[in-house]
Amino acid sequence: MKVIGMTGGIACGKSMVSKYLVQLGHPLIDADEEVKALYNTEETKNFILHTFGTLDKRELRSIVFNNETQKHILEQHLHPRVYRNILQKIQGFQKKPQGPYLFVVIPLLFESRHIYPFDHVCCISCSPKVQLERLMARDEHSTEMAEKIIQQQLPLAYKESQSDHVIHNNGTEDQLLHSIEQWLEDLK
Repeated sequence: MKVIGMTGGIACGKSMVSKYLVQLGHPLIDADEEVKALYNTEETKNFILHTFGTLDKRELRSIVFNNETQKHILEQHLHPRVYRNILQKIQGFQKKPQGPYLFVVIPLLFESRHIYPFDHVCCISCSPKVQLERLMARDEHSTEMAEKIIQQQLPLAYKESQSDHVIHNNGTEDQLLHSIEQWLEDLK
């Protein structure tokens, strides 16, 4: 079973790609789902409340994206736990493979600097203009907040350069699905 990493910028279409891969029957691990599960643990709730004074996700997002130190503190709590959980899940799938590929979606793959056992890495990317428009529409952020969030991630050009394959998602959903199909053919 090949382990395929997927990354990309916020609002570039990783969720759409993930959803399609799951519909095709491929197993998938999603770092965002791991983070959500951590947010529901008492340990993390207590840490966040004690450190940031709130459990409201919008308020927390505003705090961490307006203060690099606060963002780093939150990441120091979350990233090692997410990394450990993902590695355990990968090992579980490798013991009992459920197909030729296991897809692992990690939006902050390069930012986290963790080493994963990937055979191949794909970056889901789009133009900066499309990314900003999608993020503002999806999360109802102001232009200023959306730009701050995007600037906190490594540039898409860097993520593309570090990946084995890039899917550019600037068009329609049908175009994206066609790009995914081409990528899956290339993986064979």
